[in-house]
Amino acid sequence: LYFTASRNRNTGALYGVDTASGKRRLVREDARADVGATLTDPETGQVQAVAVDYLREEWKVLDDRIAADLKVLDGIGQGDFGVNARTLDDRTWIVVYSAAEEPATYYRFDRGDGSKPTRLFSGRPLLEDKPLVPQWPLEIKSRDGLTMTGYLTLPKHADPNADGKADEAAPLVLLVHGGPWSRDYYGYDGELQWLGNRGYGVLQV
Repeated sequence: LYFTASRNRNTGALYGVDTASGKRRLVREDARADVGATLTDPETGQVQAVAVDYLREEWKVLDDRIAADLKVLDGIGQGDFGVNARTLDDRTWIVVYSAAEEPATYYRFDRGDGSKPTRLFSGRPLLEDKPLVPQWPLEIKSRDGLTMTGYLTLPKHADPNADGKADEAAPLVLLVHGGPWSRDYYGYDGELQWLGNRGYGVLQV
């Protein structure tokens, strides 16, 4: 059995328990953020990769048999990917790819044949080819010396070369999440795009 736990810890870690012996082992931890999504073998249930979402989702491969596959998927674009489904023989994966400026797009990935993922459809076709703007992860030092994470979104006129640094001033909206039970994540957000489209920068902390 696999489970996440944060008792006596600052972040949630992934553990595995052998149900026959009751022995527990630490599978994956990260001091920066909770362990998130996992990829498991469709036949055995064994965890093969684990994601941690600090500034962006980062995958840690635990089973070298899928290492090359994740590298291929990482090459789809600058955004993040997830595996939604896998056939029982594990030859075909259905993958979702998304970025701040590209809402969820679905792909079919046939493993082992040397081909690239095949684009299937967009989850938001009406937003294709619209002037969406990037979202830039960043770390902010607080006055007491701690490190906060956040995201900066800039309107096109303020960042025409899309490098995440404003070339001219723009009004800024500060969005502070309603934690401590939640946080903001990288990815498409209609509110951010609406504000950016109307000339506002947005800082999420």
